[in-house]
Amino acid sequence: MYSTSTDRSGPADLSGVTVSGDVAVFIDPDSDISAVWFWLDDTGQSPPADNGDNASPYDYVGGTASAATMWDTTGVADGSHTMTVRLRHLDNSLENVTVTFTVDNTSSGFPLWWVEAESGPASWARPAQAKPVSLAALYYQASSGSEIISETYY
Repeated sequence: MYSTSTDRSGPADLSGVTVSGDVAVFIDPDSDISAVWFWLDDTGQSPPADNGDNASPYDYVGGTASAATMWDTTGVADGSHTMTVRLRHLDNSLENVTVTFTVDNTSSGFPLWWVEAESGPASWARPAQAKPVSLAALYYQASSGSEIISETYY
């Protein structure tokens, strides 16, 4: 399952969907599960797992009962991915579940651009790690001696 909310509200099946940005990936906490292990793009389940959890709710990235830690999908390439989960049921039986989904972090909005000025005229740059945003955004960074002044405008 996945949700775009840290409280895991509005959960949907991860299988076959397209996700972007931050998502919570988790196993239904009301199931008969005692532990889970997650692997991203490793259907062979090479040890160690990307993450494991033995307390409900069972989150891919971790979290607490009230809030999941969101998984930033911009850390993986756009395209098809698999999530393999090994479930240990309360009766100690094991079950493997693999789902395929797509990550698409291309944006229909404006990319994040930076304006940088140190000792000369300001220049525009788009850092490689800048994430696409859906609103026009401008990041201004100016250097004054050893002090860096930064502001973000949306």
